[in-house]
Amino acid sequence: MNCCADLSTEKIQTFLRTARLARLFPLPEDAPPSTVLAQLRLLKNEAPTHAAVLLFKINLAVGTRALSAQAPTAYLSPRFH
Repeated sequence: MNCCADLSTEKIQTFLRTARLARLFPLPEDAPPSTVLAQLRLLKNEAPTHAAVLLFKINLAVGTRALSAQAPTAYLSPRFH
């Protein structure tokens, strides 16, 4: 199982290029994603942390208020029998 299957290798490589130029990041640009995440301490029990997902997710969907400025207020409440 690949620990980084849902993460964008392109985003990770872009990070590596930028970090190497700006901060002399120690890993090479072709380092495997799992090695990069381990170096950044973004793996926990060999799985990406929430921070890793926020930084490098392939398609991170963010909600918008395109229909109105009002936040949605309809909630489903559990029914107890």
